[in-house]
Amino acid sequence: MKSLEVKDLVIGYEAGKGFCSLTEPFSFSLELGRLVAILGANGTGKSTLIKTLTDQTSSKGQILLFGQPIKSFNSKQLAENLSVLNTHFDVQAFTTVAEVIEKGRSHHTNWLSQMTFVDKNAVQFAAQKVGVTHLMEREFVTLSDGEKQRTLLAMALSQASSIIVLDEPTAYVDYPNKYIIAHLLKEIASVENKTVLFSTHDIEVALTYADDFIYISHGEVMHLTKSQLLEDKMLIRLFEHHDMSNELQNRLINHLQTFK
Repeated sequence: MKSLEVKDLVIGYEAGKGFCSLTEPFSFSLELGRLVAILGANGTGKSTLIKTLTDQTSSKGQILLFGQPIKSFNSKQLAENLSVLNTHFDVQAFTTVAEVIEKGRSHHTNWLSQMTFVDKNAVQFAAQKVGVTHLMEREFVTLSDGEKQRTLLAMALSQASSIIVLDEPTAYVDYPNKYIIAHLLKEIASVENKTVLFSTHDIEVALTYADDFIYISHGEVMHLTKSQLLEDKMLIRLFEHHDMSNELQNRLINHLQTFK
């Protein structure tokens, strides 16, 4: 089932009185149960794409959630269908892990922010799913980077939306935690039947777990399968933004092709 679809989309930003485009028009559709990685060098537009897909910035073209224009959703309806976790999420001092995860239920609770039995179950389920139940009473600021990222993932999961979008969820964690978090994302997508979309520079992690890929380069946005991404011509494009010898580039390409 198509969960997120874009048609002739152009991403960019407002500049003065006009719109400055970062890409050519592109189209793709994503399905439930799939983990999708957004790849591209710094400055190519990965974060802008995420902000655009989650209705946080201007764009041209169409974005559809389950066949309906994203602009037709009010804030509550949007939160019920889509959750987003940006790179930097500010948490006030003394806030516990449980309180952070509960923020994901904010659109479900009443105006007094009272947690119902359903809300509490959703929080407990999310905490258990990502393995932070033993940290619930800890202050968020005391956690390791890996524990913080898993807590934020639990917050997004507790929102109970069908689409979860994350900007660089493995950026500030150590090597083992990169794989732990990616494994969790894969499991959430496949077992919970959600569309999980994440941007990353960790191409080996992405190749290990992602089902599909969105690659941004020189204003072109491509929706690729794993086999398409691992074609020689595409792997060469992965390194075209970097100054390296042909020998090193070939070594890297040969290494990545082992993920076929």
